[in-house]
Amino acid sequence: MRKFSLTALFLSVLVLSHDYAQPPAAAQTSKTKALKQLLLQRRNTLRSVEEMLRERHRHGTVALEDVVRATIARVESELELADSKQARIALLQKQVEEAKKLEDMENRRLKVNTVSKLEVLRARALRLKFEIALEREKGSSP
Repeated sequence: MRKFSLTALFLSVLVLSHDYAQPPAAAQTSKTKALKQLLLQRRNTLRSVEEMLRERHRHGTVALEDVVRATIARVESELELADSKQARIALLQKQVEEAKKLEDMENRRLKVNTVSKLEVLRARALRLKFEIALEREKGSSP
């Protein structure tokens, strides 16, 4: 009898602890929505920062390094929002193309001595970072 009551007590504690450990579906959905809203706000803010820095870089008032950091932060925030492997691959493919354009622009600017070789190397490193991320994403499981 004692063994039965200990087993029953253990099972009831296990069941109760499981029920309380899992938040209700509505609360979880609410948290998911709140998180998504925060992620969207962050992405939008980083887009604005990146746009401002790119414009200033075109005018020669901001170093490419600042643009690179802003671009990486923005892309990382967009990857957090991507809901599928295909979406992440499409995002990374677009970023590879954009990074190639930036690298080409820096190469042209180097030829007319408006930037140093360092800026070209930074642009190349950004392109390579996105190409590596793209290849990793293509090779990962969904």
